[in-house]
Amino acid sequence: MRDLLVAAGVPEGAILLETRSSTTWENIAEARALCPELQEVLLVSDGYHLPRARLIARAQGLVARGEAASTEGLSPRQKRRAVLREAAAFLKTGWQILRRG
Repeated sequence: MRDLLVAAGVPEGAILLETRSSTTWENIAEARALCPELQEVLLVSDGYHLPRARLIARAQGLVARGEAASTEGLSPRQKRRAVLREAAAFLKTGWQILRRG
């Protein structure tokens, strides 16, 4: 991701890497730990993952907006798989959030 940002013209000094997480929940929590003053975020992900990422960010107390990246390079099979995976993950995440109260 860092390389993509730099290639798009973002100065390296403006990029803060979070390297500890292995899930979206952990990624957002770790980003909040790196930037405790963080209150609002713009999430960039594929359109399949973005609704769940926004749900997670909101569950962690952030104001979250999203921008979907292009998925034009994916085959129809890859797109179907991504939609199915995220649908199941969205339900699981929603259940986990409800259980946390």
